[in-house]
Amino acid sequence: MSLRDLEYMQQILDETYHDIFDEPQEYDFALIDEPPYWATQPWPWPRVAVLTDDNDQDDQAGVDDV
Repeated sequence: MSLRDLEYMQQILDETYHDIFDEPQEYDFALIDEPPYWATQPWPWPRVAVLTDDNDQDDQAGVDDV
């Protein structure tokens, strides 16, 4: 995820669920002490390269050729 994507997601949360971090229980979120088991497992490797909006247009030129 690019920084631009992160900022956009934050904007959406702020505009639609502005109190989500103040009152997480209202949205059925639970505060936990440890991350879930699945979140600590390794990712498959090697990761597949994914282009984002942050990549130069020149890098995307060959994508349609695949």
